[in-house]
Amino acid sequence: MAAKIISGIVVIISLIAVAFASVPSFWFWASLELLAALLVAYGCIGEWYLHHHPSGRAKREKDAHHKQESRYIFSVALGVAMEFFIVAHSIQEGVRRACKLLSVNSSQSNPWSGAERSEAKRNGLD
Repeated sequence: MAAKIISGIVVIISLIAVAFASVPSFWFWASLELLAALLVAYGCIGEWYLHHHPSGRAKREKDAHHKQESRYIFSVALGVAMEFFIVAHSIQEGVRRACKLLSVNSSQSNPWSGAERSEAKRNGLD
């Protein structure tokens, strides 16, 4: 059982590393954010289902219900933790893009000059 869990973790980490190296940054983080949102939604829907379908009286049924509940809680917790990491990256990426945009805008000269500028002002284009 432990070997399956460890190999599953290794496969997931390997897939994330390959995706990070081969997919553009925006799409990597956007798809990871979508995955996190899906995990949270899956966990919430599962919890809602379990709330409306309580376990039976037998110990076996209660154990199965508790196992499902733990799985859904873990899904929500993992999705929320992923969102925290993604938000931290998104803020950093947004600041980097804003600085890049400001440097591009400040390096460009004004396309309106002389008579064209006054004509543009008259027409409300500037």
